[in-house]
Amino acid sequence: MIHREVADGLERLWNHVADQVDKRYLIRFSYIEIYNEKINDLLDKSNQGLTIREDIKRNVLLDAREAVVDNVDQVMENMMQGNKIRRVAATRMNERSSRSHTIFRIILESKDANQKDGPVHISYLNLMDLAGSERVSLTKAAGERLEEGANINKSLSVLGNVIR
Repeated sequence: MIHREVADGLERLWNHVADQVDKRYLIRFSYIEIYNEKINDLLDKSNQGLTIREDIKRNVLLDAREAVVDNVDQVMENMMQGNKIRRVAATRMNERSSRSHTIFRIILESKDANQKDGPVHISYLNLMDLAGSERVSLTKAAGERLEEGANINKSLSVLGNVIR
């Protein structure tokens, strides 16, 4: 993920939150990867697979860890720790090739500071870092890298169909 742009955007968010004296905020985030069609929690060092569920209203639920953070430095430190367990490998085309897609989610909760039991508004910002498509003829991938490349291409194709 492009850390400088993320950090700049988060700085703007924190500055905006600090300027809002009439509201209270809670900021959380999660960081997951999709690797070979499995979802892993990059905030959990055990990096166990996650389960996707749907509730009765057809909301998609994911049991990823959500870290409560007080400043941009905490977010970036957690992101860097997550990047240490993200799947990367050397390929013919790139020495440190991302072998997974990641989703970095910011959850912003806000409520009126003057209302003790007022409604809580929840906003989500999802930032995605997609692994690049691969051509076997160029990468000469075999074995595990070939399987990863096929899964990367398949998921990018599905995403393209969803966007259309």
